[in-house]
Amino acid sequence: MRTRSVLRAAVALTLLSLVAPPLVRAQTSDTGRALDAPFGRPELPRRTLGPLFPILRRLQLTPDQRDQIKQILQGHRAEIRDLVRRAIEARRPLFEAVYLDAFDEGVIRDRSAALAAVEADAAVLRATIRTQVFAVLTPDQQARAIEALNRFEHRRSAEDES
Repeated sequence: MRTRSVLRAAVALTLLSLVAPPLVRAQTSDTGRALDAPFGRPELPRRTLGPLFPILRRLQLTPDQRDQIKQILQGHRAEIRDLVRRAIEARRPLFEAVYLDAFDEGVIRDRSAALAAVEADAAVLRATIRTQVFAVLTPDQQARAIEALNRFEHRRSAEDES
């Protein structure tokens, strides 16, 4: 009798392990493929949108919403490329001032300020894109995205404290 129960449990677990993953994927199947590589480089939307990128992928966007978000990102393509170029150009002289050149605090501060200006411009662009993306979302999707961003920030703050 006991062997039969163990055998039934093993069969049930085996069936569950085969059936459950596709069912879970079907319920959260928004892969966001249109968001993945609007510039032909998959890492750019992730970098540009930061923590918002994986959240958008979980919001079960409609194909129309994905297309609109892709268009938003493509509309900022030149700005994104310019910021990437400016960041590279600002990081190189800072690296040299810190690690290769003779110590000069003034030069290091000037080069750090130049990089900070680029990062400030990038933050403004990310906020602009977020505002445009949120205009595409439904109120429910916006609320879920904000809740997920708050959880992200809370987790990040907790990690910083530890």
